[in-house]
Amino acid sequence: MTRYIIRRLLQAIPTLIGISILSFILVNAAPGDPITMRTFGDPRMTEEAREILRRQLGLDQPAIVQYFAWMTGLSVRQGDQVAMMTTPGNTCGYIGAINVTVCDGGGGILRGDLGTSIDTKQPVWARIVERMPATLELGITSLLLSLFIGVPLGVLSAVYRGSLFDNLVRFFAVIFRAIPIFWM
Repeated sequence: MTRYIIRRLLQAIPTLIGISILSFILVNAAPGDPITMRTFGDPRMTEEAREILRRQLGLDQPAIVQYFAWMTGLSVRQGDQVAMMTTPGNTCGYIGAINVTVCDGGGGILRGDLGTSIDTKQPVWARIVERMPATLELGITSLLLSLFIGVPLGVLSAVYRGSLFDNLVRFFAVIFRAIPIFWM
């Protein structure tokens, strides 16, 4: 049993990596420019300021480097000799042998840090936790309603198989299954 659990946990690693890559691709494939979203399309923002912000956010880097930074919270810059840039929560060091600057922003998905919200400038985890009670209330209520209504109707439908009652239950089951559960 222990070998089975270990094997299943090891099989989960490539699955999680695949999901993270797919999530990263979908987020980056979404329409819109992250700089415009972050600045709310401020017309006073110059192109030079946009480029500075793009560079600070690492959006000028190749996709693989952006993915690495998103996962680990470390940003890597080739050829930038930044002499130990140290700002609150961001420590950088230059590795001269390979001409690379590595910065630790303290975040990253692997560390459980989902970053900062663009619109409220609050940590994303704080926003999720803030809305969790309402989400749980909706989810649990809809689950209980579906159990207390669906199971008895399913049993009666099986008992009266082929009847008008069975056909109506199946018809409405398909209709209600097609509607998102939180609309109910």
